[in-house]
Amino acid sequence: MLSISLVLIFWLKGENYSFMKQDTSSVNNLVHLFLCGDVMTGRGIDQILPYPVNPILYEPFVKDARDYLYLAELKNGRFKYPVSFSYIWGDALKVWKKMPPSVKIVNLETSFTVHDRPWPEKGINYRMHPKNIKVLTSAGIDLCSLANNHTLDWERHGLIETLETLKESGIVVAGAGKNEKEAATPGIIPVNVGKADRPGFRGQKQWYPQILDRAREYVGNKHTSRGDRSLC
Repeated sequence: MLSISLVLIFWLKGENYSFMKQDTSSVNNLVHLFLCGDVMTGRGIDQILPYPVNPILYEPFVKDARDYLYLAELKNGRFKYPVSFSYIWGDALKVWKKMPPSVKIVNLETSFTVHDRPWPEKGINYRMHPKNIKVLTSAGIDLCSLANNHTLDWERHGLIETLETLKESGIVVAGAGKNEKEAATPGIIPVNVGKADRPGFRGQKQWYPQILDRAREYVGNKHTSRGDRSLC
């Protein structure tokens, strides 16, 4: 997986704010962040939700997403599905209720698409049905970073469908877009003490430069040419 470097900038109301001089006796001016990396809601997870996509996989060994359900049931016993959209978050829902975050940000590594053409020869292509978007809204996710190596798993069509699905659900996106300008636009989330501005960064792997080059030509996925770090 590609590492994600989160860059968060806050504009706070009132006087010049310094974290070094912050009065920790009061939490009124604090922004509580929930940051979660590598959210993969495809494969077997998508299959147990109300609207699963075609289970066909293009991986070297497993060819049907339902095989992951079979393996899970071998280990843990049979269970009933479809499950609720909030099911996968488990005890996290109780923790959020007890300690509500100001903002919930995740690195989404799954496309919301029914497009059936995967990125050629990539081998691992994550997707889930757009109707299962409630798996994110039920958890109150505010922003999804798409600056990762699964952004174009289902090519340009899959990315566009993902962007539209997230937008229609009121979830802010950073790290990708339909064009270069949109891809470079930070995701801005209003909060009580100001706003959080989150550009999406991603590091490069040695095997990834060809995909990055094609992505820049094919869709708005901004990055520095063959550099040490790319900005989507």
